[in-house]
Parts: sequence; structure tokens; C-alpha cells
Amino acid sequence: MKYIKRYIFLLFIAVLVGSMASCSKKAPVIDSSVEPVKVAVNSEFLPTANLLAEQFTANTQIAVELSSGQDPELFSQLQEGSEVDVYMASDLAHPNM
Repeated sequence: MKYIKRYIFLLFIAVLVGSMASCSKKAPVIDSSVEPVKVAVNSEFLPTANLLAEQFTANTQIAVELSSGQDPELFSQLQEGSEVDVYMASDLAHPNM
């Protein structure tokens, strides 16, 4: 029993240290001379898009601006002239309209 408690305590410390290390990530360097990439993304895909945007910025030093919503709403904004570089829809119907 003594060893189990020690093991749980050490496991807790390891998880705590690991989570603290992951929180101390430095903010990526952003090249302010380059316009950010504007991305319209379906809100269901937003968590994944955030991860992709973080990795893109870290690799290219180009910022990413995400706007999210439902496909009909985003598609309507695009038809009205919203400036977007990338449109990430959740289906194939809206991009083909």
C-alpha cells in the first residue's frame, strides 16, 4: 500500500510538471509586414482550425485570423463580399454554389 501511494504521488507530480511545461509555450513570432491569412471556418471545425492556425503561424511567421459560423451564414457573407482567403466548409454543397 505504501508503494502504491508513492507511485500515485509521483505520477501526480509528473503530470503536474508536464502540464506546467506545456503552458509555458512562447508566443510565435509574427511577421508584421505580411497580411494575416483570413479564414472562414465552420464552427464545428473551429478547434481543429485553431490547431492548424497555430502550427501555420509557428512555421511561417504569418498570422491567421479565424472567423467561425454555420455554413449558410458564412456563405452568405462571402456572397456579400466578405474578404476571406480560405473557406473551410463542413460539406461540399456550399463551396460549389
